[in-house]
Amino acid sequence: MPAKKTVKPKKSRRTVKVEKGFYFKDGTCIRNLIALADKIDSIDKDEFCSHVNDEKNDFANWIEHVFDEKALADSLRECNCKSRQVINILRFAVKELK
Repeated sequence: MPAKKTVKPKKSRRTVKVEKGFYFKDGTCIRNLIALADKIDSIDKDEFCSHVNDEKNDFANWIEHVFDEKALADSLRECNCKSRQVINILRFAVKELK
């Protein structure tokens, strides 16, 4: 019987190792995009602004460098709105499921 071919999920759909996770100040380690969207939705404005402001976008940087998803990262850099960031991440994740 031939060996089964394993198919790796796309980088954006996989869960990364803890050491590549995104850590929030409460100690939560986020390891995939759906969890990131959920966590962003639940944090307060001050914490969001500590990650996303005119000087930086920690979420976009993490997505670009860990998941190699430059287009999604660029879309996050275009706005500093918490709800828009959540929507962009979830839209991307849904497209990846197809």
